[in-house]
Amino acid sequence: MPFRLFRVFLNNERTIQQLSESAPVRLAAKAIVRGMKQVESKVEKIDVGKKFDKFKSIYEEEYQKALKK
Repeated sequence: MPFRLFRVFLNNERTIQQLSESAPVRLAAKAIVRGMKQVESKVEKIDVGKKFDKFKSIYEEEYQKALKK
């Protein structure tokens, strides 16, 4: 029953409009967008190819050492 009332409340266009104009919802939206942008910039800075090449070379060296034993 409470979920039904909550769903009816959120399906009201006027309620959604008022919520979107409220300060807490705007602050939350700004924080989410800011966080997404920070994560996106950090991911762009990571050079996956370079790290993979380093891992590959270390793996090959260790493999060759193991074969010589």
